[in-house]
Amino acid sequence: MESLSEEDDSKRRARTVDRLCRLPVFSHTALKLLTIATDTESAREDFESAFRSDPSLATDLLILANSSEFGFRTEVISIPHALSLLGLDRARSLACRIAMTFYLRGSANTGVSAAWQHSMASAALAEHLAEMSSLSSSILYTAALLHDIGSLGLQLSWQNEYSSLVRLRLAEVDAALSAERKLFGVNHCEAGEALARTWGFPESLQRHIHNHHGHVPFEQDPVTNLVQTACRLAEVLGYPESGLAPGASQLDLEQALPSRFRKHAAFTRERLAVVVETQLIATKGPRG
Repeated sequence: MESLSEEDDSKRRARTVDRLCRLPVFSHTALKLLTIATDTESAREDFESAFRSDPSLATDLLILANSSEFGFRTEVISIPHALSLLGLDRARSLACRIAMTFYLRGSANTGVSAAWQHSMASAALAEHLAEMSSLSSSILYTAALLHDIGSLGLQLSWQNEYSSLVRLRLAEVDAALSAERKLFGVNHCEAGEALARTWGFPESLQRHIHNHHGHVPFEQDPVTNLVQTACRLAEVLGYPESGLAPGASQLDLEQALPSRFRKHAAFTRERLAVVVETQLIATKGPRG
C-alpha cells in the first residue's frame, strides 16, 4: 500500500464520501425515534405514532419484548404495553438494533458480520459498564451499537478493496486506521461520522461515532468514554473490528478496563463473556 499524494488522497476521500452517501438510507422510523426527546410530555405519543407508521418494526419489537431476553411475566400485546414495560430509551435502542440487523441481513460479506458482532458486543459491554458506574444515559447503548457504522459503510461501498485490507491481518488499531486512510482517503471513524451525518443522526451520536477510538476521560464525556472502553473490551474478548486480525489485541483485560473496575467481580473475563454471549444470542431473534 504505497503512499498516495495529497491530491490522490483528496480525490479518494471525495469518492468514498460519495459512495457512502449512495448507500441505502437507514430505517426512517429508527431515525425518527432517535430525534424524539424522551423527556417531553408528548414523547410516548410520538413513539407510538412512529411505530404505527412501521408495522414491521412494531411487530419485531413485540417479538423481542416477549423473548427470554426480558422475561416479562405477562405477554406484551401492544406497542403502548411494550413502551410501558421497556421504557422509551430501551424501546428506541431495540428499534435501532432491529433496523440495523435488517439493514445488514442481505450482505454475504463475512467482514460485515464480524463488524456487527463487534458492535453488538460493544453495546452489551457499554451497558454493563454503565450499570456498574451508576450512569443513566438515554443514548449510550445506541451509541455503542452504532459506533462502528463507518467500518460497515466502507465494507458495503468498497467490498473488494476492504477485503484486501482484512487480508493484511493487522494487529493494531492505529495500523488499521492508517491503512484505511491510504485506501479510502478516510478511516472508519471519519467514514462513520460522514455516514451518520448523511443519515441524519443527532450531532451527539455523530460525535460518539467519530471519537470511538481514543481515551476521553470519563469526567469529560461519560458516554464517549464508555463507548471507547467497550470497543476495546470487545476486541480483548475476541470480537475485534473487522480491519483487525482475530486475536490481534495488544491489550489484556486489565489494561482495557478502567482502574476502578479491575478488581470488580462483575468484570472478570468469564462474566464479561456471558454478558456478550447473552446479547448475541438475543439478536438471533427477529430477522437475525
